[in-house]
Amino acid sequence: MRTVISRFILFLVCIFAIHPLVYALEDYTIGVDDVLEIVVYDEPDLSVQTRVSSDGSIHYPLLGKVEAQGLSTSRLQAELAERLAKDYLVNPQVNVVIKEYTSIYVVGEVRNPGPYKLAAHTTVMEAISTAGGLTDIGDASNIVVIRKEGSSKKTFSINLSQAIENADDLGQMDMSLQPNDVVKVKKLQNINILGEVKSPGQYPLKENLTVIEAITLAGGFTKIASPNRTRVIRTENGKKKSISVSVNKILKSGDKKKDIVLKPNDIIIVPESFL
Repeated sequence: MRTVISRFILFLVCIFAIHPLVYALEDYTIGVDDVLEIVVYDEPDLSVQTRVSSDGSIHYPLLGKVEAQGLSTSRLQAELAERLAKDYLVNPQVNVVIKEYTSIYVVGEVRNPGPYKLAAHTTVMEAISTAGGLTDIGDASNIVVIRKEGSSKKTFSINLSQAIENADDLGQMDMSLQPNDVVKVKKLQNINILGEVKSPGQYPLKENLTVIEAITLAGGFTKIASPNRTRVIRTENGKKKSISVSVNKILKSGDKKKDIVLKPNDIIIVPESFL
């Protein structure tokens, strides 16, 4: 399990280092679908609002098609002023303001939640990487994308842990984001480990965590523990049931299939030995 999480973190770091498709708003550059307000001092006919088209350009009075994508607002101001001064105005004063950002929002259990600039084909994994990656209790297997379509909302569930484990299917499991999408990383759910372990208490439930792995997280058994009498208390449909797990027998046989994969809110109880 630790190997999978380590691979996930390394993958995010690599993506952010070599392919930073999303930029924080403080480093903003103009992108497709941004709405710009362009004001030319004392020239009301040249003061307009315009949206950046899919090819990265705007259509501006007198000048026609002007490339805008990838430029900062100050650079576009200078470009417009230069072209207007060439044939039309004397010393034009141009101001460009972003009226509507094309952004995504990364929230929940990431290190730097907030709005981020959306570039073409930005994926969920890239967005999380840009937001600093998951916190220690972020659940890579439980990520939701919320998308507004007209007056309704759609949600998409993403399991990036599974995507990392099945790298060949990564493109299908990850998804490209659209303007104003919200990427929400949920918190890991918990289990409780009680009784004769060295560090009893509550622990985050990572994907596919088993009883033996959980006991290892809790420091292992105490000297007076009875490993073969370990049991899991699980609540399903409002009813509690007890599942016996003979830990020593599983370890001696090497049959990991007999280990139990834990579910949210499971309680592991390790009793004291009779001896």
